[in-house]
Amino acid sequence: MKFHIKTILWIKLTLLLLLGTNAVLAQVDKYVDQIKLNNGSTIWGISEIRQDQVIIHVSDEDSVMVSAENIKSMRTNKLNPELYQSRVGGLYYQVSTGVLVGSSHQYSGNEASFSGAFISGYKLKQQLGLGLGVGVDFYPGQRHIPLFLDIQGDLVSGRITPFYQLDIGYSWAEERDAPEELESLTGGLYFKPAVGVKWHFARYSWFLQLSYVRQESTARYQPIDFGNGNLLTNVEERVMQRVGISLGMVF
Repeated sequence: MKFHIKTILWIKLTLLLLLGTNAVLAQVDKYVDQIKLNNGSTIWGISEIRQDQVIIHVSDEDSVMVSAENIKSMRTNKLNPELYQSRVGGLYYQVSTGVLVGSSHQYSGNEASFSGAFISGYKLKQQLGLGLGVGVDFYPGQRHIPLFLDIQGDLVSGRITPFYQLDIGYSWAEERDAPEELESLTGGLYFKPAVGVKWHFARYSWFLQLSYVRQESTARYQPIDFGNGNLLTNVEERVMQRVGISLGMVF
C-alpha cells in the first residue's frame, strides 16, 4: 500500500515540476484532490508534495501538512461535491426567461406571452436576499417593462433546494399597434410572488420557477363629442393576471 501511495506522490511531484506549482494550484476552481487518511477522515484540497510530506491547501489561506504514511488513498476529482451548495451570502445575479399564460385584460386576447428579467442583489443569508430587477413582458397588444424590488431565499441547504421569490414594483406600459383614438397609456403596480427549485453547481445555479404575475395599467382614449358640449372620456383600468413558468440561472 505504501508503494502505491508513494507512486502517486511521485507522479504528482513530476507534474508539479513540469507544470509548476502555480499552474496546478490555479486549477482549484476545476479540480480538487480527495485525500483519505488511515484514521478514516477525508480532506478536500489541492495537494503539494514535499519529500515524504503532503501539504493540502484547503483554501487560499489555510493548509494542512500530512505525512505520506498516514495517507490511505488520493484521488483527483472534478469539483468538490461540497461546493454544490446554495449560496450563504454575497452578491447574486439572476437571469430568466419564460412564458405567461392566462387572462390579459377585458379588451385583449389571452394568447400565451413571453417574459424575461435580470436581477442584481445581495444575499444577506441563505434564506434572505434583496435586489433590484428589470424585465420585459409581452402581452397581446401591450408591452410592459417592470422595475421592481426583489426578495428571495433558499428554504434549505443542499445541492437541490426549494426557494421563494417576491418581486414588487412599477411597470411601464406601451401599446403595440396603438389605435389612433388612444390618447395615453400609463403603467401601474407590478406584483409577482413565485416558488421554484434550484440546482446548485460550483459557480452558478439553474432554477425552474412557477409564479403569479399581476400588472396594472390605465388606457385613456380621446374624448367623444356627443354634441351640446357633452364629452365622454373613456378610461380603461387594465389588469393583467397571468401564471408564469420560467427557467433561469443565478450566478
